[in-house]
Amino acid sequence: DEWDIPFEALSDLEHLASGTQGVVYKARMRSEIVAVKKVNDKDEIEIPALRQLNHPNIVRFKGACNEAPNYCLVMEYCPNGTLYDFLRSENKLSPQLTFDWAVEIAAGMHYLHQNNIMHRDLKSPNILLDANNVVKITDFGTCRTFTNQSILMTVIGTYAWMAPEVICKGKSGKKVDVWSYGVVLWELLTRETPYRDKNYGAILYGVGSNQLQLHLPPTLPAGLLDLMEKCRDKTARKRPSFSEILRHLSDCSAELVDQEPENYANLQLEWKKEIRS
Repeated sequence: DEWDIPFEALSDLEHLASGTQGVVYKARMRSEIVAVKKVNDKDEIEIPALRQLNHPNIVRFKGACNEAPNYCLVMEYCPNGTLYDFLRSENKLSPQLTFDWAVEIAAGMHYLHQNNIMHRDLKSPNILLDANNVVKITDFGTCRTFTNQSILMTVIGTYAWMAPEVICKGKSGKKVDVWSYGVVLWELLTRETPYRDKNYGAILYGVGSNQLQLHLPPTLPAGLLDLMEKCRDKTARKRPSFSEILRHLSDCSAELVDQEPENYANLQLEWKKEIRS
């Protein structure tokens, strides 16, 4: 089976990141540079849905090592790191690239939902940038194929991106990903960290009880402001689907892409200041 990759086929392993779900390495496989996610449990590599996924905004899976103790998922390597780190760097972010990324993330998520996969942990640290700065959604450690009923879930994911129904009831349907997308869109526009001055407990309680919300500066582009409001509707079924989000983005693209880059950079500084005040 070409999906099965012997661990010896991987060489030059170099540590990239560690998380609760495993350790990620950069490695060489034959003539190619790949990313290798080493996990603790065989169940975590047996996700049949991953084999079929093929979309420009979803990290491409190349196979798995299923020999104990080296359980690994092998996937494409994205050299430009995470969206989270990019947004906190000094790198310039033009209005056009901001818009492109908003669309690419929504397109990747629309594809997952069409394939009956919920991500359940969508956040900027789980969005990678390839060599051409194209967005690739990753970390399906928590994704599950969904049936019609909502799945009860443990509190996984990171609180700042989590929908209130996940925090309160451990419940998840497709629309938890839409809530998280709204938070990522807020990050893209403001280049700020969600709830940066709050601790876990305050975020859990505040978001879970609908008493804490991300501040939306009124001078944000009106169509995107409206979209973020829709994504964070506390009634999950009222949130838009990703196909509706893509339509909404297409309708309001001009208000972002027609901005002068310098003017836009100044606006971002103002938004940041307003959020922090």
